[in-house]
Amino acid sequence: MSTHVRGKQYWGEKQERLCQQWLSADTKQQFQIYKGLLPALNQMSEMIMNRYFAVPTSQRQTELKKDAIQELFLKLHLYHPDKVKNKNGAYSFCSMIIKHYLYEVLVAQPTWVKQIEKRFVYIDEYDEYVKPLEYAEKPEIDFNALLSHFKTLKLKVEREYAKALKNAKRKVIPKKYKHKIEIIELTCEFIEKFD
Repeated sequence: MSTHVRGKQYWGEKQERLCQQWLSADTKQQFQIYKGLLPALNQMSEMIMNRYFAVPTSQRQTELKKDAIQELFLKLHLYHPDKVKNKNGAYSFCSMIIKHYLYEVLVAQPTWVKQIEKRFVYIDEYDEYVKPLEYAEKPEIDFNALLSHFKTLKLKVEREYAKALKNAKRKVIPKKYKHKIEIIELTCEFIEKFD
């Protein structure tokens, strides 16, 4: 959710001067410049995220915004105001740094991570010629107990069906009970034929 108010300018001469002052400032002055630029850079990064990238949650947006601004301040010493031909040179520089950072994090890096995830190496402790154990004993299935279970289940569903018919206002037959009974009957028939 953006905090930018439409029609209100968040970047102006003050921010341009602060970016130029950053180049020759000492640590104390840089801290003051940071505090002066932070609101405008927050709005800039929010607008860039909302316009160009799909960031799902506001928590993720806040994290990315902080990281992008930190990246910008690390690279702000690369800004050369003497090479700029228009009056909004710092604005263009800052927005491009933020865009490139967000592109690297949200677009370029995930494909790189996916490629690494595909290269998992599954290492086994056993030699390649080892055969898996085959168990000679197979548990015997008691088909009579299985059949009796399905028959009691069928009786239970038939009782629910009769109760639903009794309580139905318009004498509409619920199909789900018929389907359940049919499935149980077919299962019993399959077990009896093929054990």
